[in-house]
Amino acid sequence: MLRSSQILLVRHGESEGNAGRPTNDAASALLTIRGERQADAIAGLIERPPDLFVVSSYARSKLTARAALARFPDVSVEEWPVHEFTYLGPAAYSGSTVAERRPAVEAYWKAGDPHQVQGEGAESFAEFLARVREVRERLESLTAESVVIFSHKKFINALLWSWLAGHPTVSARRMARYRGFDQAVAFPNGAYVNVCLDSEGVRLGPIRTAHLDGIPA
Repeated sequence: MLRSSQILLVRHGESEGNAGRPTNDAASALLTIRGERQADAIAGLIERPPDLFVVSSYARSKLTARAALARFPDVSVEEWPVHEFTYLGPAAYSGSTVAERRPAVEAYWKAGDPHQVQGEGAESFAEFLARVREVRERLESLTAESVVIFSHKKFINALLWSWLAGHPTVSARRMARYRGFDQAVAFPNGAYVNVCLDSEGVRLGPIRTAHLDGIPA
């Protein structure tokens, strides 16, 4: 690890799913007009070109990054496995809203099985935690001094929880603890958190939203 690496973890702007609109799967939801304005606000708060931009494979992450990438076109962009925890497969979507999927969501977490896979295209909690571990290790071995990552609420919260909890293992108890952490830690669309990695470990900043003030609902 370098003496100091600065990581900016950004949640994507408001998506169609976040706004309560029907979506067909976890990956293809686009940004709303409000989400696009949030993306512009995020780009505006990046004062200097980072060494690297990171996006997930999901459309809303790439669309949120677009304004920042346009502002700093010479910065390298990489796609990492920082996409959202997709514990419901495409069959659970089929043009449904978040509210309509809530019973399936509650049933998944109530079952509390870290190895359960809810159909083709979904992942287990164990697989999700492995992705988190992979990204954490990549960040902790960075040669870049500054990185901006456009990701998703559950993934960002899992990464923060991983640093706070040490190296959490896969178990039903850990799964429940993560769920409690994710529910307790609000991370609105377009919010960000600064993370500093250095020889002394990790320092997590507060979740910031002031740059979003004035954006209409």
